[in-house]
Amino acid sequence: AGLTLVLGVPMVGSWLTVLTVVVSLLWASVGLGFLVSLLANTDSQAVQYAMLVLLASIFFSGFLLSLERFHVVMAWSAHALPVTNGVVLLRDEMLRGQLIQPLTLWLLLLLAVMLFAASARVYRLRLYSG
Repeated sequence: AGLTLVLGVPMVGSWLTVLTVVVSLLWASVGLGFLVSLLANTDSQAVQYAMLVLLASIFFSGFLLSLERFHVVMAWSAHALPVTNGVVLLRDEMLRGQLIQPLTLWLLLLLAVMLFAASARVYRLRLYSG
């Protein structure tokens, strides 16, 4: 709403789809954050891992550089980051008015479920091993 009302970014698509993408993106990002924090052994390690994920998210999201500029392997592996799928989906829905790749929304939802499942698994392993 802030992009549309304050900055004047055109909204061509559906608000419901945008809300679905944003909630899915937040859910997947929190799952990734949980997983990163659970894999770290110390606080400083968790901060370093979080910074690496942040840098990877910025550079490989397609926000600054188009994914077509990357090698095919890097472009495909970039979709393992939630932000890459979120950028593609929001760009398609808000600016083009339709999801050009609707499979990407399912990939984002699957990624969110997988990240939360992996976080729960690592949490259980850490809880019962120590």
